[in-house]
Amino acid sequence: MTNRLETLKKRYEEYVKAEDTILNGGQEYRIGTSQFKRGDLKTISETIAYLEKEIANEESKQQGKGRNKVIGVIPRDL
Repeated sequence: MTNRLETLKKRYEEYVKAEDTILNGGQEYRIGTSQFKRGDLKTISETIAYLEKEIANEESKQQGKGRNKVIGVIPRDL
């Protein structure tokens, strides 16, 4: 079973390729009388940003710098 970080990185690469294809004029194309449209650029860009955040989170978890790590506790008497 592949780990989550590898899966996120592969998916990220595919979305970057899709974005590049759309930016280079490949969003819509015709074959005969049929017209085809690839993914929406806005959705792809949002997904890329989401995947970048998830990759950063997974990398920090693997380095022991997870979001919920306790660094110190200050006791207070209320």
